[in-house]
Amino acid sequence: MPALDGWDFLDLFKMITKNLTKKIEVYIISSSVEPEIDFSLYPFVKCFISKSSTLQFFKMLNLELAERKTNRLSITLKC
Repeated sequence: MPALDGWDFLDLFKMITKNLTKKIEVYIISSSVEPEIDFSLYPFVKCFISKSSTLQFFKMLNLELAERKTNRLSITLKC
């Protein structure tokens, strides 16, 4: 059994984000269909992705991340 779950991690990560010099975006992938958590409490969470997502979605995600690395304009994911 892990010491903490993903939701506990979000709480702990929220505490350290104010001390970070670089903005970190978090993408959550879960089998939960509808999470019982208010993501507005975690501004660093970019997107919640259901494990039932399609291959096309992950291709779009990969494209966006690749474009960010080259500082090109990025597409907008519909999360």
